[in-house]
Amino acid sequence: EVETGRTLTYGELVHKAQSLACGLRWIGISPGQVIALVSYNSLEAQMMILASLLVGALTAILESSFNSVELAVQLREVNPHLLFTEIGKTLPKVEYALAQMTTARLPRVVVNSLHPQPRNYFTINQLMREVEPNFEPEFRSANSLNPIFILFSCGTTASAKGTLISERYFTRSKMFIESDFGISDKRCTTLISSPIFWNSTITTLLLKLNYGHRIVFFRGPPCEAVLIKALHKFHVQLWVASPAVLMQLLDWPVRSRWDFLKVIFTIGMSFTLHSIIRVQDELFSGRVHICQVYGMTETGTLTSNTPSMNKLGSVGRLSHNTELKVMEEGTGLTLGAYQEGELCFKSQSLMLGYYNNPQATQLMFDSEGFFHTGDLGYYDNQGFVYITGRKKEVIKWKSYQIAPVDVEIQLLELPEIKEAVVFGLPNEREGEIVTAAVILHPEYHVTANAELIEATANLNLSNTKKIRGGVHFFQSFPYTATGKPIKNLIVKQVLNHLHKHNNEK
Repeated sequence: EVETGRTLTYGELVHKAQSLACGLRWIGISPGQVIALVSYNSLEAQMMILASLLVGALTAILESSFNSVELAVQLREVNPHLLFTEIGKTLPKVEYALAQMTTARLPRVVVNSLHPQPRNYFTINQLMREVEPNFEPEFRSANSLNPIFILFSCGTTASAKGTLISERYFTRSKMFIESDFGISDKRCTTLISSPIFWNSTITTLLLKLNYGHRIVFFRGPPCEAVLIKALHKFHVQLWVASPAVLMQLLDWPVRSRWDFLKVIFTIGMSFTLHSIIRVQDELFSGRVHICQVYGMTETGTLTSNTPSMNKLGSVGRLSHNTELKVMEEGTGLTLGAYQEGELCFKSQSLMLGYYNNPQATQLMFDSEGFFHTGDLGYYDNQGFVYITGRKKEVIKWKSYQIAPVDVEIQLLELPEIKEAVVFGLPNEREGEIVTAAVILHPEYHVTANAELIEATANLNLSNTKKIRGGVHFFQSFPYTATGKPIKNLIVKQVLNHLHKHNNEK
């Protein structure tokens, strides 16, 4: 754990997880019940995840950066029997969110603290029990379809939904790592710099535990200086990183030698060919392999990429036992090589469905069992897959998923706003930045201030959802025949306005 310097051996981690599992059984946690985490990436959070797996519970990992209102929505959805959280800024948010729950049963709360807590909360040390001599984990067969995680995702349009993940989801990812990298050297050090509620973090953590690699991780988002220091101090060989983090390092004034670093997997937001070349040349002098892979929370890893078989700009070839069809928008026809359309996949790593939401699940799959990603792309004659854009509305800021409707709701709460459309504007460093187009009520046409509206709306939005691309006033929107704003035309008008404004400067 970089910030604290705390370490655990694998033997210590397993023993503590077993001790915690005995405590979970002692307070009545049984297979299938939900344990929620609202936490930083800490040693204790990892213990709780492993303990939850050992007792057969369903682990729901919530976004710790959310505000209390957003957390309350997710807590109501998963209705946990137990909740693990942190002291400091996180616990008050959780307490407020729990107060909003209307269920008859509130979860037991376990706090990551060395000191006793009020309100009958357990600390993690109080919950630990002596490991029973005949301790047996809850049995699951290999490649099981039993659900083990609920990870939240925005899907293609709406607010975040709980995605039900099975053990097979991670088994398929394990096969991808083994077949493509053959990393068996237990001296390999892997750095995890993404938050614990990302599926890539959970996948990397479980896979590296399986191999016995040394894992280095941050509790929260690191600044550039801390990140670079950790890479050098621990001689990181494999790094799972967001493209946004790599782009931020371009601003760091001191260039380092990276003789120890071998491979960087990029996940989350799309990484353009121009940006990859810049990072490789300016940061790593061409010595480090940057391999993009493609997947979603709902799908697991769908493509594989290796240093020896890497086409810059591509997200790699299809993973084992994964099928792809590219569908033409409007007609639904299946397209061939080099023809752009919506990417649809069929794989054994796909989610079981959205938690308690069969209607939303049904909308994502077609009659042939292909999952519709909402991403646009194509494949070439060698089978390499390329991402070119998105038809879905979800905004990706620094690889965080943002549902536009969540921001639109906050804007429509303001008295000035009659209509609001929220979208992402392209940004080389951050992927996309949240931007709003609004129509004002007539009485506010003269007095309304775009910067004040942006600042007021941001007060009620978590940091990841804040408006950073400005609020743009419209007299009217272009609409479809059914009365829906035509978002791509609105985005085009905003881009034209910004381009004209920049030229005038």
